Amino acid sequence: MKQPPDSLISPEEMQALMGEDRRGRVDVYFPLRVWYLIGTCSIYALGLIFSSHHMARLLASDLSLVDRLDAYLLFRGWFVVLATVFGLWAYARNWKTKPVFSGLFLISLVNLTSDLFIVYPERLAHPTWSFALLFAMRLLAIVALFYCAKNARRLPAPEQRFNLLLPFRHSSWLDRRAS
Repeated sequence: MKQPPDSLISPEEMQALMGEDRRGRVDVYFPLRVWYLIGTCSIYALGLIFSSHHMARLLASDLSLVDRLDAYLLFRGWFVVLATVFGLWAYARNWKTKPVFSGLFLISLVNLTSDLFIVYPERLAHPTWSFALLFAMRLLAIVALFYCAKNARRLPAPEQRFNLLLPFRHSSWLDRRAS
């Protein structure tokens, strides 16, 4: 029987090659997604709370629906504020981040589905570029929540959780020691 050829690298070298890279474990884009979610939720919450009647008039032409939609949008604005604060608190404290972000992702999907049938029917029939932009922001926020839930085990260190420059921290062109 033929003997297998000797390995070109030692077991220690193989272990070093196969070992976990510190940079690969941490999701360096987590702070960017969190800041995007903060910005988007702030825009939506402020708009829903302070101009819910104006938004209701834009979304529904029937006056009987405007009053009901106004109360619904005001409630939704405060719900967005509470969900955002809860998500930020869980993220900052490292408290059950995977279930929290997963729950927020599922809630956002359910809210989007209900809005497609309750809030948006007239607007979807006659879309404008501003509506399309806000809708795209909302979809991107849902995708960001999905990736936050998916990568919840790869959180940055607590002092780096809100650092927008974290993706560039280990970059060779920013590292002055590389040259």
